[in-house]
Amino acid sequence: SWDYCRIALSFFHDVKIPFAEMQNANALIGNSTNNNSKYCFAKKNEVYLVYLPNGNSTELDLSNDDGVYQVQWFNPRKGGTLLN
Repeated sequence: SWDYCRIALSFFHDVKIPFAEMQNANALIGNSTNNNSKYCFAKKNEVYLVYLPNGNSTELDLSNDDGVYQVQWFNPRKGGTLLN
């Protein structure tokens, strides 16, 4: 678990995630009950982080946003760079 913490801290630092300005947005991925199935952390109209603890896929509802976004993937268990 120490490795996972190190990887997470490096990710937020290296990618310059504005976590102090972000909030829970689980409803955008269909988790309005905030259970442990999937998570979304967001700074509206700027950045959306989706974590799927068991893998798989999900939809992210950005229908109320004006931006154009790039989708990238990161492996939270192994670390490394963002992948397109």
